[in-house]
Amino acid sequence: MKRTITVSIPKPCHEQWDSMLPGCGGNYCQQCEQTVIDFSLLSDQELLDKLGNSSGNICGRFDISQVGREIHAEGKIHPSILPAFALSTLLSIIFPDVIKAQQVDTTTRVNTPLPCDTSCVPFEFSGRILDAEDRTPVPAVTIKCMGKPGVGTSSSSEGKFRVAIPPGLQHKYPVFEISVIGYERQSILLNGQTGAGPQEIMLKRSVTALNELVVTGVGYTRHTVTMGSICIIRKRSWWQRFWDHFRRHRH
Repeated sequence: MKRTITVSIPKPCHEQWDSMLPGCGGNYCQQCEQTVIDFSLLSDQELLDKLGNSSGNICGRFDISQVGREIHAEGKIHPSILPAFALSTLLSIIFPDVIKAQQVDTTTRVNTPLPCDTSCVPFEFSGRILDAEDRTPVPAVTIKCMGKPGVGTSSSSEGKFRVAIPPGLQHKYPVFEISVIGYERQSILLNGQTGAGPQEIMLKRSVTALNELVVTGVGYTRHTVTMGSICIIRKRSWWQRFWDHFRRHRH
């Protein structure tokens, strides 16, 4: 099933990001008297995870490419198989004995379980993230594999994290980016064949928080960002639209 949201900022904020006070989870805006959360470096899937079910007033900082468009990610069930899934569910209700008999017949054909292929067991990148000055745990740190959306996690309230290295990255050297507001960003080159962990990662505090200018190779890429109180527009599913249409015609 596909989840879809659209981020809208009706009244962009013109306060300077660097002039705000770094805090836990974002920068504090004294003008608005609330914390501004930085979403500008998140992928579409990460935006869905954080904003898909959010409610209340949220003030955020976004890359201009994240605003005013549909943000979606595929779930486990593809829309094209929904009719077949609905039909199989209906048949299981009407003919429960037939479905049960088919299940019994299928299970009797299995003689012995196949041995587990341990070569496909993913390695791990794990550890704990600490403040370099006072060695206190740093929570809500984003740990993500560069160029591999979906491979990553966030640190817990104790600064701990654990990332499984999938088979596709084994025997390679993936780069993991460690970032959180108020600290300098780090990149860690990992041996995908052996993994790494547990280990302690020390983050240095940043006076200017996240920089606007990012160096990529020998060139430069400037990110255009916008801030303000956001409005989340959620696209209604086909079932919700069908039910609304049915209720209107009943009355």
